[in-house]
Amino acid sequence: MRPSKNTIVTALIISAVTVFALYAGITVARADLDSDVLDNYLYYVAPGGKSAARPALVGGVRLDPTLAELNVVRNWDNLRQSTRDTLSRYIEVGDWRNGARSVNSVQSNGCTEVISESDDETMDSTHFRVVYTTSLLSSHRTTTAFVQSLLSIAEYSWNYEVTTLGLPEPVTSHTDGKSRIYVCDLLGGTGGGILGRTWTETLYPDYIAATYIEVDNDYSNVNTYPTTSTEEFVSVIFAHEFFHSIQFAINYQAPTYWLLESNAVWMEDEVYPDVDDYVYQYLGARYQNMDVSIDYFSFSDVLGYGASIFFRDITENVSNPQFVVDLWAQMKTECLNLSNHAWCDQNTSEIPLVDSLLVADGTDVETVYRDFNIANYTKDYVDGSLSYFPDVTTKTLDVSSGTVTETDKLDHLAAKFYEIEYPSGDVTIKPTVKFSGSTSADWRVSVVKDVGGTPVTSNLSLSNGAGELALSGFGSTYNSAALIVNNVHTTADDQSFTLTLDEGAEIETPVSPPPQRTVSASSGASFVTAHSMNLKTNIDAGLKSISYSNTGQGQTGVGITWNLYIDSNGDGLVDSGDTALAQVSGVDLTTITFSGLSASFTSGEEKTLLLGFDIGAQVARTQSAGFVSTDSSKSAVALTTVAGALAAFLLLGMFFFGAEPVRIAKTVFIIIPALVAVTYIAGCGGGGGTTVAAPTEPQVRIAAEPGNITLETSTGDSVLISGSTITGPAIYVNE
Repeated sequence: MRPSKNTIVTALIISAVTVFALYAGITVARADLDSDVLDNYLYYVAPGGKSAARPALVGGVRLDPTLAELNVVRNWDNLRQSTRDTLSRYIEVGDWRNGARSVNSVQSNGCTEVISESDDETMDSTHFRVVYTTSLLSSHRTTTAFVQSLLSIAEYSWNYEVTTLGLPEPVTSHTDGKSRIYVCDLLGGTGGGILGRTWTETLYPDYIAATYIEVDNDYSNVNTYPTTSTEEFVSVIFAHEFFHSIQFAINYQAPTYWLLESNAVWMEDEVYPDVDDYVYQYLGARYQNMDVSIDYFSFSDVLGYGASIFFRDITENVSNPQFVVDLWAQMKTECLNLSNHAWCDQNTSEIPLVDSLLVADGTDVETVYRDFNIANYTKDYVDGSLSYFPDVTTKTLDVSSGTVTETDKLDHLAAKFYEIEYPSGDVTIKPTVKFSGSTSADWRVSVVKDVGGTPVTSNLSLSNGAGELALSGFGSTYNSAALIVNNVHTTADDQSFTLTLDEGAEIETPVSPPPQRTVSASSGASFVTAHSMNLKTNIDAGLKSISYSNTGQGQTGVGITWNLYIDSNGDGLVDSGDTALAQVSGVDLTTITFSGLSASFTSGEEKTLLLGFDIGAQVARTQSAGFVSTDSSKSAVALTTVAGALAAFLLLGMFFFGAEPVRIAKTVFIIIPALVAVTYIAGCGGGGGTTVAAPTEPQVRIAAEPGNITLETSTGDSVLISGSTITGPAIYVNE
């Protein structure tokens, strides 16, 4: 049944619910059974009677009339005679006779009390007959157009649920073979706020029941979602109620109310996937209470209806709609004898049946439930992109102040969601998640990271209910993460666990490196600073190592002396006032690692590290490049060669052209370039000496463009600083 949502009385309408908490394996006590069955049913059929002692609304929701009537039928033989006598004013359940047992409405407070086939109008389709009235004198009047639309919806639901999915046909007790639909003022009058209901009218052996459906005459008092039309609203209501008719034709005695209603809501979206009424009717309440077992059901809330998302996950992300068809086929064949399985009892969860079908699909309910909650957090559903698709309720764990410890409990197949938060956006941290839970439970713990808008999931490896996971890259490669704790045990309730988060090392984003510049060795500068970064830890720790990986262009395969300092005087430059940590020579620009460091940090202390290289060493390296030699002996040879060549060319010019000034000038302009070239070639053969270059032409360019910098503390905190935030300088070195 689908109860209603009303604009006048808040929540008179959301959906059907039951009167006792239904956890797996819990049987209702005899005294409670009579009270619950009686009061729940009288709520609908006797307004102002005994039910007046009950609040008009329970948890903001009307109780479920379909289940209220079914509760009477299921338990009739177990009720006290006094309870039966009270109920007999409104419902009469006959004895078994000729293979059938009647369930007659004496005073049901429903449509059959105000309209009938003999007195009112009917309209037929292939599989249905609608009973209604268009009389202007009746408060239950409807329109012919509404009835025609209703029959179209009914036939579409039949074709999808019976023909397409392959579910069995509902059972009718009428000789014409047509299922009955009664139309009256359920919302504002007879039903007192009911959207629709399915009523059993005849019981047969093997727990089969014939049924009819009641719907409202116009749904004018319903506050639907703004984008939902009346026709769409009627569509999902009928798909829901029609599946109840099919369920009762399969087995009306064995299924739990949880399975009946969660699957009927699932069917709404299956038959009419574009209406999405279930999202705003039921899913918000379910997502606010994910720490309640997924197979829980109560008449006082709609959590059992919202559990439809569990089957939506299975049929979208694990299997397909055939899964639900197979589940009900098993219910029919396996529960012809209610003692065949524990789950063939109306008060026992069908989770073992669900698990057996998942195992046939190559998985199990424990794994599926874990992944189900990941999908809930990431909204990994066809409807997940809807603007009104709700978020699961989370608890924030702020690790900025240090270690956070959370102790809590979970029932079976229940979960808790946590958001890991660090308020400062300019740091990189590495929280460590540590989990320890009761060994009587079965735990699954997942971390979902948001990496550039894409969810990336890591699962903790647990042994005896304990394990841990370091969240490297928090604040650099991703800025948010969710922690999901699942008790995937199918029966173990009230299981405790402890969750601990350590903040770990905290690395501020390095400051921008110096810009491109030219440095002269003759200026007296000894070192060039390539990068500076701030390091701060939230625990006492020593700096163990720092690795620098360069992905940019640079001089490779040559010896460069790299230096690591603590900026002791705070000027941001490598100089004599700083504390040297380490020096690495003879490596190229691609990878530099300083290890075995002894710098110590206390909690909350901040230090600036400087990374640089030795200009002097770089200039010394260029001396063997063999460009221009300044060795004295080789220079004399070069000068003598130049002078002799110049004199010879001048004599030859005078011989051929004469001694006129113009001819001499021509000779100079022709010969001098050749002399320069000869002199340069002669000089390059010498090697050695110091580099000589034009001030505007650098001899050495070092492009320090790191791909990443990794720092590791003695406590094992390793933090990667992305190279996308570090652009190194291009440094030109001149003599």
